[in-house]
Amino acid sequence: MLSTDSNAPLRGARVIIADHHAHTRTALREMVSTLGATSIINAGDAADVLRQVKARQIDVFLCDYTLDGTRDGQQLLEELRHDKLIPLAAIFMMITGERGYKKVVAAAEFAPDDYLIKPFTANQLLERLSRVSEKKQAFKDAYTMIESGRAADALTECVRLKTAQPRYAADALRLMVDLLVTLKRHDEAEQLLQEILARKLVPWASMGLANVHYAAKRLPQAEAVLTGLSAQFPEYLGAHDLLAQVKQDLGKPQEALEVLEAAGAISSSNVSRLRRSGELAAAVGDHEKAARLYSRVVDRVRNTTLARAEDFVSLANAYMEQGREEEAERVYAEQKRSMRGAPDAELVSQLMEYQRWARINTAEARERAAAALDALLETRAQATGPLAAAIEFDVFNACCLDRRLEQALAIGDALLARTDTEPRIVERIETQLAAMRAEQKRAAAIVPLDQVIAMCGRLLAKGWDEAMGAACRASIAHWSQDAGEATLLPAAQARLAEVLRKYGMDDSDAAAPAGAHA
Repeated sequence: MLSTDSNAPLRGARVIIADHHAHTRTALREMVSTLGATSIINAGDAADVLRQVKARQIDVFLCDYTLDGTRDGQQLLEELRHDKLIPLAAIFMMITGERGYKKVVAAAEFAPDDYLIKPFTANQLLERLSRVSEKKQAFKDAYTMIESGRAADALTECVRLKTAQPRYAADALRLMVDLLVTLKRHDEAEQLLQEILARKLVPWASMGLANVHYAAKRLPQAEAVLTGLSAQFPEYLGAHDLLAQVKQDLGKPQEALEVLEAAGAISSSNVSRLRRSGELAAAVGDHEKAARLYSRVVDRVRNTTLARAEDFVSLANAYMEQGREEEAERVYAEQKRSMRGAPDAELVSQLMEYQRWARINTAEARERAAAALDALLETRAQATGPLAAAIEFDVFNACCLDRRLEQALAIGDALLARTDTEPRIVERIETQLAAMRAEQKRAAAIVPLDQVIAMCGRLLAKGWDEAMGAACRASIAHWSQDAGEATLLPAAQARLAEVLRKYGMDDSDAAAPAGAHA
């Protein structure tokens, strides 16, 4: 718990100092002791930090950017946020000795509460921590409401704070916009943002307006706002990320990739951005670039909770698309080794095995692919919880490719019902499901030729029926491709021709492919 005493802002707080240099940890420990802290934990690397955070609440993080050889401070903050291990009321201060533009932007990208550039004095640390802790105290009740799911109450608290503590008015307004979007009160959020922007061009307000447009599915308006914002403030990397998503949703994958590459040139370590860049590179057919990007993802998340089984699938696919089978084999082996014990590790191994053999057009490869898919579907049926949407989509595609329509339809419908399925995936699933259901409908209309002849007799005797006539035409078109039905085919064709002539239709339609008759 942070103190309201500006001279001892860390009194009663549990502080963790993360730095791989012991002498730096000692110096920082002495500094924070003078600020009132008595519970101080040293951590030499990210793994130490994560162990401590999982064991106890940490109020203040003082973390070096160049943390260790496995994870840097930016990645640690990304991981803490991803796993919801850092409460809103906690302070995360990044410390860096890097003064270069790219490093400073990278340090700030995940919005730590502040960052200090070495060297600094105890007084400078006191000033920064006092300022941040006072703000955290002011918003303490709002943060508690947000974390307990009481967004409407938090909004009311922010309205109060804006008037009661004018120096935090901008912070309160920013949080109010986020809460209005969460509550789907898009018109109110837009009105508030327009009022702010009418007084002054504020980057976060422009970003908020773009978010409102995107949430309300006004994609062209979101694109226009974000294009201007990212051009005027290129270091505002969140604008690049959302602009890429908007362009992707608008069907402009190449432009989306270019936007992300521009952001990556400024800060190259964001795992989510690397993943999306790899995905877009694969979508536009640049599999060499996709392989480079996914390889960086796998390297960056190795031995962290950010690791995902689908990263290995994507990397192996990128190699296979280039015919680089040996590298794909190494990815298969690494996936089995590094993901051992993960909930979906076995299923992913089976999925990669299926994809490996499905690319080869031989009888043996088809048998191996079918066996891998059988095993995959059995493992999936035994899973105790939902799989990642990206993995489920790969399973869905495998079922489509192997003509397992019933399983594909069930998995596709389940993916459409999920809230975490990305819009681009939803669109592709809907297209594939529509095609499969149309195929099922056509298949349901196919009847044996002896039944076609009997149905034609009913049409002659009782009058024309569009559905029955369509079934006769579709069945004849289908069985005309089957030499085993040659004996009955001429009789069925002749009978249908007789029906069509009686009702004034072109009797050549009796031998036409299904769907040729209007």
